[in-house]
Amino acid sequence: SLHARKRQPRLASLPLLNPRSSSSSIPSLHCLSASLPQPQHVCSNPPHFRASNTRTQFSTASSSSALHSCHVCSPSCSLIISSNFPNLARTSFPSPFTFDTVDGSKHAGSSVIPEPLIPGISPRRVYSFSSSRSPLSPVLCSRNAMPWQGVPRPPIPLGLRSYGLLRNSTPLPSSSMSILSELLQMPEVQEAREYYESGKFNLAINRLVRTEEICQSAGMPELNLFAVDSLAHLYALSGDFSKEASYRAKCVQAGLDLQETKPGFHSDYLAFEAVHSSCLTDVKIGLLNVSMIHQAKSMAVRLGKDGPSLQRACDITEALAMLDGSHPSSTADDAEAFLTDLCQSLDKDGNQIPVLGACAHVFLGLAQQQSGAVDVAKSHWDAAMSKIDRPAMVGEAAVKIAGLHLLCLYYLEKKELKLADDTAAEALNIAETSNLLDAVDVSLLVIAKIRVETGDFVVAEGLLRSCTANLTPKKGLQPSMWRLKILQDVTETYAGMMEKMTINNKSRKPDGDLAREKLAELETRFPVAAQAASTLRNRKFPSWYMQVVRPNLPLLLQEKG
Repeated sequence: SLHARKRQPRLASLPLLNPRSSSSSIPSLHCLSASLPQPQHVCSNPPHFRASNTRTQFSTASSSSALHSCHVCSPSCSLIISSNFPNLARTSFPSPFTFDTVDGSKHAGSSVIPEPLIPGISPRRVYSFSSSRSPLSPVLCSRNAMPWQGVPRPPIPLGLRSYGLLRNSTPLPSSSMSILSELLQMPEVQEAREYYESGKFNLAINRLVRTEEICQSAGMPELNLFAVDSLAHLYALSGDFSKEASYRAKCVQAGLDLQETKPGFHSDYLAFEAVHSSCLTDVKIGLLNVSMIHQAKSMAVRLGKDGPSLQRACDITEALAMLDGSHPSSTADDAEAFLTDLCQSLDKDGNQIPVLGACAHVFLGLAQQQSGAVDVAKSHWDAAMSKIDRPAMVGEAAVKIAGLHLLCLYYLEKKELKLADDTAAEALNIAETSNLLDAVDVSLLVIAKIRVETGDFVVAEGLLRSCTANLTPKKGLQPSMWRLKILQDVTETYAGMMEKMTINNKSRKPDGDLAREKLAELETRFPVAAQAASTLRNRKFPSWYMQVVRPNLPLLLQEKG
């Protein structure tokens, strides 16, 4: 067996994210090797690897078309992982054996895979070898997880509403808290939260529809707003944007009714949130209501010291619509001029709201990239990263990771692989520390693309299979539309890599076709989510932006904190 050096302490948590850690359970890591066609020896006791202090996963499972040989019962094949840097990993395969790569090189006999193997995994992580007939669980986490999501972020104290771009939260007034507490006692609401947490969105929607009927009959706009906001969120997760838009319209009406019946800051805040969220839904659908976004800007003026920041958020949302092609009267060229003025204005204001300037520069870089000025785009992504040195909240972490991913792909295009490695490792570290699970899987996808360029196809395959396992919902559960979108990217990347690979002069294309077939089967079971995910993926919609400008979970779906 292998034993690494003494375990070192984990990096400090982000100041305001406060992810909870536990040493009582160790996440599992399976290391996936390439499937070997008809090896000389079939292992009856395959090896499995356990790693601590990381949620990144790999798997040493053989594919459906081949079995894997191992050194437990044959010395002709070995897979060794070491925590020493830079000698991070060495892999050897049974002989005779040839491994043809896309760059035309061949590895034969006990050839060693180039180092470093996985730049995103630090030498602090502890690896030990164990062999067992029972494979380790593909997902073992240090806290309770929603099956459809993985590890959730720590619960937010009940009644707090905050945007990812603001470092302060807006508590509900005492009168609203008493109403909310009574609403949370309803059996329908309790069942809806349980179904939501278990990934059964349709059942959660059914319970909340009944809750909405009760709230409407009570004639209290605030109660109704709580219910329809939760329904809109669930329809968004399930990919039914038309239903989401319908409930966003109900949210807007309930917010305006609340302003009339209970005027004040709290009502103004909820009404602004409803209008801006409706605009974001319009952008996802593909046609922004310009009058609605202007209404949101005018409503933000009434929100005191937070008003200017929320106005800027509306400006960035409108710029996104221009870039995305969902603005009815503006184009991507207009977006470039609009964002240039916005960046200059935010830079003059200093770095009071870091995430605002970072978002503006990321989007301006995307506009420059669309026009072909990739080097100018890179300068804006660098400027965005300089705005956020150490992310202090979810919104800052989300835009930081997005910018790092863009820089990583830029370096990859320029063949600056060392810079791409370092950038991807930084993005993965922030995603793991911030507990942003979607960002973790996207970071692993980016690292896999780098491994393909460096010729580390075994590692790339392991990373992509790991992502696939993470993103594929368990039987009976509904996939989140956002995670299905990432799964589509992962599957296409994996299938594309398989088409270019051969082992012993046998193409790996059937493995890629099998991955596509499994994805197609999942999409057939959930056609609405699949269509929504494909639409946003084809438009390259920046899903990370929703974590910046949308508040935290709807109140009825929040855990009691």
